[in-house]
Amino acid sequence: MTNFWSRVEQGLDDECWPWRGHRAGRRGMLKTPAGHKITAHAAAWMLKHRTRVPDGCRVEQDCGNRFCCNPSHLAAVQLKGKAPTAVTGERNGNSKLTDEQVTELRAHYKREGVTQAQLAKIYGITQGQVSRIVRGCNR
Repeated sequence: MTNFWSRVEQGLDDECWPWRGHRAGRRGMLKTPAGHKITAHAAAWMLKHRTRVPDGCRVEQDCGNRFCCNPSHLAAVQLKGKAPTAVTGERNGNSKLTDEQVTELRAHYKREGVTQAQLAKIYGITQGQVSRIVRGCNR
């Protein structure tokens, strides 16, 4: 994926960055060095976070543009239960935490050894929501 970004029309941080490489249906597609097919926006998310998409999650564009590869427009969302929405984070009117609180929650969990149940009580959310946040499935 060494030439990945050369196939993305990069702009300002708040703009969509459209994929200019191969398109399959309504998504940008590419092959990994191992020969696996992957969506372009998932590749952009993995390059930004330097990790695979967490199990049980998929990458969605919160801007609604199916070809957008701007990492600031991408989020890993959980597949289970209700169909994932493309609007994530504080822009989602149902969000219970700010982006800053999500960052704090992850730091508490990593550094201080606080349990997910304790964090759920502190932040007024469920343990399941804490689990999805620390695994990277939500924001």
